Amino acid sequence: MSRLGRNLFVVKMSRLLSFVAVALVGGFAVASLFRIPDLSAQDYWALFAFFGAAYVGELLRLRGLGARGISPVAVSATYAAALATEVPAGRLTFGAPEVMLVSCAALVAGVISSKVITGMTASVDVMPYVARLLALLVLAVGFRSVPFSEDGAVAGLTFWRGDQWRLAAGMLLSVMLAHLVELLLQVALRSCRTRQRVKHVLQEDFREMVPASMAALSTAVVIALGMRSLGLVAIPLFMVPLVLMRFAMQQEERINAARIQTVAALSQMTDLAGYTEAGHARRVALLCSRVGTAMRLTEEQLGALESATLLHDIGQVSLGAPIPAGATVDAAPRDQQRIADEGAAIAAQAGATEQVVNIIEQQAMPFRRLVEEGEPLTMPARILKVCNAYDDFSHGDPTKHDNAILRLRLGLGYEYDPEVVEALARVIAGDEVAAAVQ
Repeated sequence: MSRLGRNLFVVKMSRLLSFVAVALVGGFAVASLFRIPDLSAQDYWALFAFFGAAYVGELLRLRGLGARGISPVAVSATYAAALATEVPAGRLTFGAPEVMLVSCAALVAGVISSKVITGMTASVDVMPYVARLLALLVLAVGFRSVPFSEDGAVAGLTFWRGDQWRLAAGMLLSVMLAHLVELLLQVALRSCRTRQRVKHVLQEDFREMVPASMAALSTAVVIALGMRSLGLVAIPLFMVPLVLMRFAMQQEERINAARIQTVAALSQMTDLAGYTEAGHARRVALLCSRVGTAMRLTEEQLGALESATLLHDIGQVSLGAPIPAGATVDAAPRDQQRIADEGAAIAAQAGATEQVVNIIEQQAMPFRRLVEEGEPLTMPARILKVCNAYDDFSHGDPTKHDNAILRLRLGLGYEYDPEVVEALARVIAGDEVAAAVQ
């Protein structure tokens, strides 16, 4: 599938899922209006409490850390609303329509309030919200509404009235199945949008999202069970650990942001000191990102590659005299490796991750050493080597593209990875076509 065709497919799928979610939630909202007179006072209080918790949870949404903007507090509140069936005063009789109405209202109010409070003007990506609403719909309908046996829905099965561990296990299994629906939807859409392999996207989401999500899901089960004895007090009581976890993760996010700022500051050192041409690191970083995307690197690899690219020439500060135009491709192999080693040491002292340090250290290694001697040489390091050489040859001048690609191809299989060189050639050719069309 071409890039244009893939983008159109993603747009159509996003619109279709959005339409389905809006239609379902709208239908449930209308249905809930007819049921309002039949609800008891305890139903109203419970729904209001869940709305408040979900609204606050949206204001405490996580950003960065690979968390993809998830809100553990809001997820826990809405899932608990779908699971809660009893309080000390009696049974809760509201159904799936009321759960969806309250959850959607809290989500919309929370998103709008966040934009107003933070002053954010960027458009909101609705697909994570759509995936979450569809997953919640599966849970609410499956647990509260769909007849499972002669006893009615899953929530009313006599099987749960014995040992409480059975009910807890049933609730946990239900929320995990619902979350699996959300995870698969997000993975499929991200894979199409970013051209990453489904396997890699799934691995990233399991590593980055599932821990926080599992904390939210287990808390939802605990709240639903706790409400049977504590009533509505269980909602804020069992939310406290999630709120504390959120602030701990926010602190980690600030540390990562400070690390990124440090990398950006260090990347300008060689330009200011006259060791490299102005804008060289930025040009190479942009090119590496595009080639890495074309070669379907994971988001983690792309992030590490960008940081390594910005710092790849920092080792030149150890040289007695600058290299002409800062073009390391013209330096002797031993000097290239020395620059790479010094740069890796500086990056490590600045707090760069091990993956970033390894990429900087390996950037001077010829491709033949991987083929002939089996030495470890990561794909991001190979991409950095090729893109850096291309910019050293072309100096950012589009008219020198053909000559730069020719010089790269002269070193195929020996100095440069042929697969990376061809990916770079396709990316540059795509730019030329786009420029000609414009």
